Amino acid sequence: MPIDNNPLFEWPPQIGKIFTWYKAMWLKASEVTLMLAIAIISWFCLMPALIQFESPDVGVIGSMLLRNLLIAFIVAGGLYRFFNALKRQGNELCYDTTELVNQKCFDFDSQLLDNMFWTLASGVTIWIAYEVLLF
Repeated sequence: MPIDNNPLFEWPPQIGKIFTWYKAMWLKASEVTLMLAIAIISWFCLMPALIQFESPDVGVIGSMLLRNLLIAFIVAGGLYRFFNALKRQGNELCYDTTELVNQKCFDFDSQLLDNMFWTLASGVTIWIAYEVLLF
């Protein structure tokens, strides 16, 4: 069965079909609604006022960096805890079923610590640079 396209872009518009599609997509607990909730909370509660970006200083950029570090740590850490530490899903939908390992081939002799470092140091750095340039 093929995946349906968003009926919002079909002509003529069918309001019932559009409402049903959005209800099925957005009004259920899923990663889409989780990311939407994180984005809304981040924008309204954790984002510095846009007026501060006329001349951004270390405090504004630092608060954004702290926010992004916390989001990355909570989301990635939560996913790690759910899938690897607690084994809530088992190997049912795993792409790679090998366990995280501790070996000398990793910078910190631990695959987990390497993943954490490169996500927080490299990924969040690029994320914050893009966000500061954007605003």
